[in-house]
Amino acid sequence: MTAEEIPYGNHERLGAVILPAGWNDVTRQVRLVVRVKALEGDEGGSDLSYENDWPLWFYAPAAGEVPGADESIGQGSPTRASTLASTTSPMSAVVQTEDVEEALRRAGDGETVLLTPDLKQLHSDVALGFTTVFWNTAWTRNQAPHTLGITHDPHHPLFDHFPSAGHTDRQWWHLLHGAKPLVLDALPEDLQPLVQPIDTWFSARRLGCLIEARMGAGHLVVCTLNLDPVQDQQVTPPAASVAAFRRSLIGYLASDSFNPTTELTPRAVRALLATV
Repeated sequence: MTAEEIPYGNHERLGAVILPAGWNDVTRQVRLVVRVKALEGDEGGSDLSYENDWPLWFYAPAAGEVPGADESIGQGSPTRASTLASTTSPMSAVVQTEDVEEALRRAGDGETVLLTPDLKQLHSDVALGFTTVFWNTAWTRNQAPHTLGITHDPHHPLFDHFPSAGHTDRQWWHLLHGAKPLVLDALPEDLQPLVQPIDTWFSARRLGCLIEARMGAGHLVVCTLNLDPVQDQQVTPPAASVAAFRRSLIGYLASDSFNPTTELTPRAVRALLATV
């Protein structure tokens, strides 16, 4: 940008940030860094500079994706499928449903099933928040939220098309707002949630918002993140971050990298989702 004197205030336009054509064809996270050099004669001398930076996320649109298109993933229940739909090919390899019994049956028969329970019908004693516990839950009489953000492996193939640093950041806002964590304490210890909320240290329960497992001849994935912010939060247009996460999730489930090793029984899943 052209060097010029910047007056005090918050309404000064310094110029435009210009990106090369096609630069946002790839989903990526970048930092916008602004560095300002002091004027001659300022206290501290002209060698003094000030710097600030902001994280930015760019989400590449899926070819042919139409938000709100009326089509389902695979042949599962059409409920809520309109906002989970895309014309991209991996979708046909994954069945999506919010019906627990349908998910258990089809996974047992050998299909890959994404179970997305109706979050409004899913009870959880753990209040998940984008922000962390205020002070501590013991001194605030268990005031919500009860969690300390999320943790996950940023190098896991699930995040190939959803850049993330392994912890809560701004692109998780819509996904976490209204999400319901599952308490996994009764499940096998080797089951590692792909997205794990961190519980208050007074309870230290093993939580998960996205788990994967083998079931019978197939595979079952349970997701209690908010994949439908349009319906649940009146967000218009659909959040780009949610669409990007959804594509990255479906792409992972349809890929060779998807190979869960922990096995769950229908009984264990029913108990996990007993209040659905």
